[in-house]
Amino acid sequence: MTWSGIEPTTSILQVRRANHSATLLLNFAPMVTLNGREFKEKIEILKKVKRRRLKKKEVEEEEEEKKKKKEEEKQKKKKKKKKKKKKIIIMIVNNGCDDYDGDDDDDDDDDDDDDDDDDDDDDN
Repeated sequence: MTWSGIEPTTSILQVRRANHSATLLLNFAPMVTLNGREFKEKIEILKKVKRRRLKKKEVEEEEEEKKKKKEEEKQKKKKKKKKKKKKIIIMIVNNGCDDYDGDDDDDDDDDDDDDDDDDDDDDN
């Protein structure tokens, strides 16, 4: 017994070869009478359509990956800029006191002590 002009075993094998892309064709096959050659042509058309869809998906996925990479790079740059802004530079500025050595008071006291010692030597 044939099903719309095709033996059932051949149609199942052809569907498996087409990676289940011919399921739509089989759903409508009882309404349309096809010979074996037309059926193969329909399967080939469906294969081509499937390949095109896969290629489009691959291209879209690649574009999405590129966009994600660009966004990640932008975020990294923003983080780097934020880190640069957080740096604090502290500068100590001398307010015009040229003779400031840090221990002026101690140096003056030492000089006074030396003078006193000299006076004591003169007395002796």
